[in-house]
Amino acid sequence: MPNTNVHIWFSGATDKTGKKLMEELDVSGGTTKPTNKKVVVGWGTKVKKDVSLPSSVKVINHPNAIKANRNKLTALKLMQAANVPVKEFIEADAVLAALDAAGNAIQLPLVGRTCYHQGGDGFWTCMTRHQVQLALQQAQQLGKSQYFQNFMDIQDEFRLHIIDGELVYAQKKVQRDNPEEAFVNQVVDNVKNAAARGNTTVDEETLTLTARQMAKKQPKTANYTIRSNTRGWKFSSQKESNFGKGNLKAMLDAAKAALVALNLQFGAVDCCLDIDGNPWIIEVNTGPGLEGTSLERYKKALGDFIDRTLNPKKAAKKTTAKATKTDAVDATVPKDAKGSKKAELQQKARLFAEMVEAADENEAAALESVFGKMFG
Repeated sequence: MPNTNVHIWFSGATDKTGKKLMEELDVSGGTTKPTNKKVVVGWGTKVKKDVSLPSSVKVINHPNAIKANRNKLTALKLMQAANVPVKEFIEADAVLAALDAAGNAIQLPLVGRTCYHQGGDGFWTCMTRHQVQLALQQAQQLGKSQYFQNFMDIQDEFRLHIIDGELVYAQKKVQRDNPEEAFVNQVVDNVKNAAARGNTTVDEETLTLTARQMAKKQPKTANYTIRSNTRGWKFSSQKESNFGKGNLKAMLDAAKAALVALNLQFGAVDCCLDIDGNPWIIEVNTGPGLEGTSLERYKKALGDFIDRTLNPKKAAKKTTAKATKTDAVDATVPKDAKGSKKAELQQKARLFAEMVEAADENEAAALESVFGKMFG
């Protein structure tokens, strides 16, 4: 019997994994606004206008935050305002003037993108001012809003899955051994999924033959500018411990900051290190496709997060555990003062402060209740 207190709200584009999570977590779900729920989890939720949910409902990844993140230009602005490392960008109507201005941060080569894009779609690599003009014209013909961003010379690209401030799964983009076969598989899967949603029957043999004919016209080597699944790349699992120091840790810290800036509690953060080792955030996916290991990791981590959300006492325990992992508090107490009542109180006060600093909104509510009992 599913836990009907918890609901996963997904979209038509994220329903494949959304339904898997429903089954794995044994909760309710769907593509329409839920009612009478204690916890709502937004999984790539797609809404045209901001929605409101009762204040009694605990929301993990609010649909309004997901909506803002879907507009990639809006997301970049939010991250930039929070000092998250994103490459310099500019709205389309200001790009030519910026290129003509001396000393401007916007410089060729540029990458033009539509504000709503997915994978390698809506992408223009512009080496010259003239190519920028052509990209502007094409976007106008398509009726698409657009922005431009300084080109990133990427050394390594990653996808970091973060839930409630913790890295639960890490992936690195690597070149495929057989890009043509990968292209065929993706085309077949996409068409079959679309057919299933539209209750349409397709002949798989004909579909596969058509996809193979299409694949013959695709590049035989990986594209180093657009590192997408259909252009010669795939994700390879990485050890989470690799991201504990150096440039990789800096990138992980930036990924966590990106989620905070976007008011998201979880997400698959696409990020990279450039050829100089600098970390950059590319974008955040709020409804990533999951299978195998990644699905198992989300089942565990998201399930635990939902449990803590339903049970604030567990959230308080988690926050306390975070704060007591470090010896930094104890180190601030003078050696000759340790053991005194005053020193103990000072240490406890610092501990409480660290607990509050580390808490999210749900955890803060739990701590307020705990502190009220202690000092009320």
